[in-house]
Amino acid sequence: MKIMNKYKTLLEAKDYFSSSKYDEALRNYALVLKEYPNSKEAYNGAILAEMAMSGEAGAEELFDYYIVLREENSDQSDTIISEILETMDG
Repeated sequence: MKIMNKYKTLLEAKDYFSSSKYDEALRNYALVLKEYPNSKEAYNGAILAEMAMSGEAGAEELFDYYIVLREENSDQSDTIISEILETMDG
């Protein structure tokens, strides 16, 4: 059984998203969620990738904002983005 490197897979997903390869990004986020169902980073990334794939306005900008937030304060970034996504969905 192959053990997935969560951090490498998330980094690849981020790179795919940044290269507008949203389907590949979504696949990587889904792989992480399969092994780590409570990964907020993978969950938020998957939602953003789905938004980008469906042409949702602002998905790329929100993803960029998420990356900046993670660099500044990774503890709060997932909460902030989750709240924004919930507001957009509502």
